[in-house]
Parts: sequence; C-alpha cells; structure tokens
Amino acid sequence: MAVLAMTGLSGPATATTATAAAWECPGGYVCFYGSQNGVDKICQTAVSGAFTCNGVRSLFNNGFAAPGLDHVDLYGPSGYYFGCFHYGWAEGRYNVATGLSINIARVQWRGECPAAATEADSRLTQVS
Repeated sequence: MAVLAMTGLSGPATATTATAAAWECPGGYVCFYGSQNGVDKICQTAVSGAFTCNGVRSLFNNGFAAPGLDHVDLYGPSGYYFGCFHYGWAEGRYNVATGLSINIARVQWRGECPAAATEADSRLTQVS
C-alpha cells in the first residue's frame, strides 16, 4: 500500500511540474517558444533592439508594470510589424496559428499599445 500511496502522490506532482514549465519566463522579459502554449522556450530578451529568434510558435510578454516599458512591439525581417503586445499572465500570452511560425528580428519596449496597433498580425491570438 505504501507503494501505491507514493505512486498516487507522484502523479499530481508531475502534472504540476509540467504546468509550471509551460510559459516559463523571468519577470521583465519577453520570451519566445518553439511550440504553442509556451512550450520549448527558444529565446528571451529584456532589452530593446535587434534580436534574432526564428521559428516562434508562441510568446509571453512578462514585462513589469512600468510606464513606457511594459508593452512590446515586435518586428520581423525587413521591418515587418507584428504588433504591440500587452504584458502579464492575463494579457501577455499569445499563440501563432497552428502549423505556422514567425521570425523575430527586433524588439522594442514601449508604453501602452495604441488601439489600432494591438495584435496587428492575424497569425497571433491572445491566450486566455
């Protein structure tokens, strides 16, 4: 019976660990993942500027609430504008459409997103 009890306890712990691993991203960073739903982190940055991250299938803006520095504009090669992305667990997680990926070439931290700029690219949808 002791073995059964230990086995029963290890199941939920494994599930909790797997859940915690998804969307792993340090505070103040925007993180990019090679799979949807924040799995397989491939890149992260906390600074603005040129930044190469290819094969992105999901992203999490885990920026801190700070005037002028909590939202992030993302650009692809040749200056293509993906949009302005909100921050935090409730609004800062996005998936790229199934079967697609995007390439990031530049990150720009900024203040509040203008209404017209939010989620400009239809390949990205906010995770709720």
